[in-house]
Amino acid sequence: MAIAAEKIEQALLTAFPGCRITLEDYGGDQDHYNLSIAASQLEGALRGTQHRMIYKAITEHVGELPHALTITIQKW
Repeated sequence: MAIAAEKIEQALLTAFPGCRITLEDYGGDQDHYNLSIAASQLEGALRGTQHRMIYKAITEHVGELPHALTITIQKW
């Protein structure tokens, strides 16, 4: 199901205040995204844990995940 980039960005900004986000809708269909994020809350966590934290933030705010979400964690 299509999810507007603004909704995903707002979910992440709410969960990770002060984070830096780059979100690209690479499919042009609001269902395939590349996400680059830097957040102090993600520092030190294992990659799988970081991804779960991001998925949780999106699903709690939006209710679902996009079909494809490629995640790159940047240094804070």
